[in-house]
Amino acid sequence: MGAAARSLLILLTAAAMTSLAVLELVYLVGHVETAGSLGRGAAFVVMLAVAPRFGMREWLMLGAAVALTAGLAAQPEGWDDARDALDRGAFFAAFILLMMLLREAAITSPAVLAMGHYLTRQPPGRRFFAAFLGGQMGGVLLNFGAVSLLGPMIQRGASRCRPRRTSGAPGSASGGRCRR
Repeated sequence: MGAAARSLLILLTAAAMTSLAVLELVYLVGHVETAGSLGRGAAFVVMLAVAPRFGMREWLMLGAAVALTAGLAAQPEGWDDARDALDRGAFFAAFILLMMLLREAAITSPAVLAMGHYLTRQPPGRRFFAAFLGGQMGGVLLNFGAVSLLGPMIQRGASRCRPRRTSGAPGSASGGRCRR
């Protein structure tokens, strides 16, 4: 693969990943169905963009996922379940992507770097505990930012996925399908 093709693939992958993250946020926060459909498409484009790097394990996992999705979609009312599963898969991909972005922001932060230098320059008797406790506290502080961002999105998604009654009989539910 030439340099031009490689940079085009990197640009396509970056654009698809950014689109995936933004579209999933819009879908989960704003309940915009079009953004959900476009998010599933962006997840597919991300998969196509990274497919040249796939090894045997990735191809086998992709084959199993396609077979299971096709089997689910073939069932009565299975396409709704398959679409919900694809939505969850796209959300998971966007979630992992956003966590990687948070990690990259922390790695390039001068404050995090200064904290790391301070913790590792402790005397030998305190270095392990300082690195352990400092790393734990730094991780907690960084995760509060992620939780405050993602917590409301997860709550909204969970509130949409509560079981619904399908008949008048007490205790009958639909098996947890998400409301649209």
